[in-house]
Amino acid sequence: MLLLAAAVNCMVLVLPVWVVENPGAGSAARLYGTKISLEGTAAQTIDPEITVGDDFLLLVHLIFVIFASGFLLFIIFSYGDRIKQMRLAYLAIVMICVQIVVAVILSNGLGSRINLSEASAGEFDVGFFAPIVAVLFAWLSARRMKQDEDLVRSADRFR
Repeated sequence: MLLLAAAVNCMVLVLPVWVVENPGAGSAARLYGTKISLEGTAAQTIDPEITVGDDFLLLVHLIFVIFASGFLLFIIFSYGDRIKQMRLAYLAIVMICVQIVVAVILSNGLGSRINLSEASAGEFDVGFFAPIVAVLFAWLSARRMKQDEDLVRSADRFR
């Protein structure tokens, strides 16, 4: 489950997180985990691609995605101590939640940063829901770790 959570969390890097369109001006902006892609008239006024080096919040979001995914992979190999593994899984859930908050902050300020004044409100895309699924998988794995620990403790009582 933790491997699946890490893989789903990494999908943020390739799937669009948020999309805002201005059909009247024929422009659109898409927020990915590593860049902001501009299309149409918005791309003509400023650079058509804003990367991690150009935007601090985008860099923070990328760092949280990579760190949370790597941390989920690290938790897999700490199977010797289930209590520690459960605590680390809950810490990973908190890190992914912070990642979601950074994505929301990033998407709320996107329209003003790229000068889409007449744009619609925008909507979250598939990449936004990937960390939510990763939280679900991490929570399910932490729950299974607790059940395993309870089973081992009850077996120890029988001895």
